[in-house]
Amino acid sequence: MNVAIAFTALAEGSGISEVVAAHANQLYKYDDVKVSILTLSFSHKHLNHKIPVVIPLDIPRGRNYLFTKPVMKPIANMFFKRALEVIRPDIVNVHYPPLDDFVIKNRKKFGYKVVYYYHNVTDPNMYSGYERKRRILENKRMIKNVFEADKVVTNSNFTRNYLLSEFSIDSTVVTPGIDFQVFRKEEEKLNLHYPALLYVGRIVKHKGVNLLLNAFELVLKKIPEAHLYVIGKFDNDGYSELIKQRAREIGNVYLLGHLPVEDVMSYYRSADLFTCASIYEGFGMPFMEAQASGLPCVGFNTTSIPEVVIDNETGILVKAKDTKAFSEAVIELISNNKKIEQFSKKAVEHARNYDWEKIVEKIYEEYNKI
Repeated sequence: MNVAIAFTALAEGSGISEVVAAHANQLYKYDDVKVSILTLSFSHKHLNHKIPVVIPLDIPRGRNYLFTKPVMKPIANMFFKRALEVIRPDIVNVHYPPLDDFVIKNRKKFGYKVVYYYHNVTDPNMYSGYERKRRILENKRMIKNVFEADKVVTNSNFTRNYLLSEFSIDSTVVTPGIDFQVFRKEEEKLNLHYPALLYVGRIVKHKGVNLLLNAFELVLKKIPEAHLYVIGKFDNDGYSELIKQRAREIGNVYLLGHLPVEDVMSYYRSADLFTCASIYEGFGMPFMEAQASGLPCVGFNTTSIPEVVIDNETGILVKAKDTKAFSEAVIELISNNKKIEQFSKKAVEHARNYDWEKIVEKIYEEYNKI
């Protein structure tokens, strides 16, 4: 079975990139699978170096829109076909635009099956102006190609139910996973200020970083020695400036920006509690990474988060946007060492079920079905 995994930009630290690299690394271990990567940009050092990476048209990351411009599309498709002639896949697993257009367009000519891994698009109604329009158009294009796929895979029951209820598209749920042994490495912890709360994720509106800061401000009134470490990329926009301003006003908040994966894992190992006030998650990978590291989680009981965090076992989930309840959950946990220990142990047990080897076995089974 010759499988090509298509994703626009394979870069370390990006959520979908980590899924693509992990799928490829695990599939490479199967004797009856030949796997390759089809991408426009490659900078992922954890991909097995023996896996071929085919770049039909090298475009700087962040300028992928050039690949979809009407004047560029015929030229881009010519390069894409040349790449397919080299790979000659039986199956192409595509993860996102704009490569999905080319995967669908050429499947009859090359005779491969298409597996579309739909990762969900954040509800456009959470945004306004250009950003809202962009997300609506992006999802429309994706859904059009999802309809054309031979098999649809989704990252959570929440995402599956969305496709089913909105478009009558059924899918198979195969969640993202983790390299469990890496997260369980016994290494020296960082010298943080304790109690240490941790957030990992992008600094964007639907991740609710502003809500997290509001909740943390309430925590400080009861536990003034608490500190919050925020890891994630800032965009050059008004929301990022709001977060920076609020962090300065509140105090005890460390905005660390984007960090290498190894550094992020060090923070996971060193913190006391994972806190994320996201109001929309297709899956919520940082929640799972935190649990693999033994961190109990505090979050909102919304979208896919209850699938990832077991309420009152591996963390505490409260009503969405209720920052008072969020702060009370944080205070409850960091004030109770026994409960932290119980939740930590259960979190690690829960995370074992998401080891990449087990997850990719499900993908392998889906490939064989088609």
